[in-house]
Amino acid sequence: MPGTLAIDLGSTTTVVAWQEEGGEARLLDLPPYSGSDPRVVPSLLWLNSPDQEHPLIGRQVLEGNLAGEDGPGLCRDFKRFIGLGNGGAMAGRWLSAEAAGSLLLRRLWDALPSSLTPHR
Repeated sequence: MPGTLAIDLGSTTTVVAWQEEGGEARLLDLPPYSGSDPRVVPSLLWLNSPDQEHPLIGRQVLEGNLAGEDGPGLCRDFKRFIGLGNGGAMAGRWLSAEAAGSLLLRRLWDALPSSLTPHR
């Protein structure tokens, strides 16, 4: 079904919304990354290695009790550091803020239902 996709990358949560042409906008549930109520994805990534392409994302990080860890594989609060260039608080992490944001957005895109056909 054709429509409009909107992704709001937030510092703590990210939302993905869909609106069919002429219809009402609705938040998408993207299991296993999002919670079901509310349908938000915690803006978290957990990597077991620096080159891991499929990290734990959002709800998976919370369910794994990894959000409180302080290792180089945890990426959180990265939105505020995107574009700063020096890494800011991302120093000591395996991913830059830009790489963390890009990876999160790519994984969310890949998790979209196949029935959706974004035109915008």
